[in-house]
Amino acid sequence: MRPTQPHNRSITTSLTVATLWLLIYLGALMCSGLAAPLLQKPDKVTLIVKMAKGVTLAQAQAIVRGHGGTPKASVSKLDLQIIEVPALAAEAIAKELKGDAQILRVEQDHTRRWQGTPSDTQYSNQWALPKIAWDQVYGTANPRYFTKVAILDTGVDATHPDLNTVIVPGYSIFDASNGMTDENGHGTWLAGIVAARTDNLQGIAGVGYDHVQVMPVKVLSADGLGQDSDIIQGVMWATDNGASVILMAFSNPGFSDALQDAIDYAWAHNIVLVAAVGNDGSNIATFPAGDRGVVGVSGTDQNDA
Repeated sequence: MRPTQPHNRSITTSLTVATLWLLIYLGALMCSGLAAPLLQKPDKVTLIVKMAKGVTLAQAQAIVRGHGGTPKASVSKLDLQIIEVPALAAEAIAKELKGDAQILRVEQDHTRRWQGTPSDTQYSNQWALPKIAWDQVYGTANPRYFTKVAILDTGVDATHPDLNTVIVPGYSIFDASNGMTDENGHGTWLAGIVAARTDNLQGIAGVGYDHVQVMPVKVLSADGLGQDSDIIQGVMWATDNGASVILMAFSNPGFSDALQDAIDYAWAHNIVLVAAVGNDGSNIATFPAGDRGVVGVSGTDQNDA
């Protein structure tokens, strides 16, 4: 039987930026309409429908309504109808519309924005961002709701100029404070990767450059070590206080049933859980990355090695 006693969890040295951005995005999707109200998906989705020639405006609107859509506007010279459909039924309604002989084309209404390189002074040193094509996405995504990322670590320095506008009060397992101090620096470094202010003429550019909030949950002491008992409390607190993503950059090869229980609780509340793995070059399974419901993340270098 696997051991259940607490284990020290030493912090690892890196988390891949690409996977963090993906998981922040997944957190927004998976938590939509569930535990955190800010992460609810829009109730409506806009579609652009091209009607066949000869279909009148009245006929077009009747066709749209017959398939469950709501007409919002029209571009008569192009035979286009701008419609809204319930988000949860958007795919099914779009399929129905495409199957109608009086409709030629259906497409989603995309948002487009200007693109540019941020002015952060150390952006040029962040080779990982262009590596994952972040520079092609920057300025084009327009999140509607905030994603709250709980960083279970050594705390986060809330006075850091690249982070002071994205930090929300968290919790320290050690003294019940808000977790907004960091005697080690590791938690602050992770927070910078996730959500450092972008295009502000200083520091680095955070991967989640817009609508990401960092919630520090201090479960590791200043020496970078923490007990399962503290980590479990941190997972529970983050889950019950609106986190969408829980980031855990520490590991140990020992399995804990109790920690798995806490992770199961978070997963059942639609939290995306991420943990570091493999950054020391070892192929030995470590936890919590090896736990059920956790996505393991490993760092790479400029050559993807």
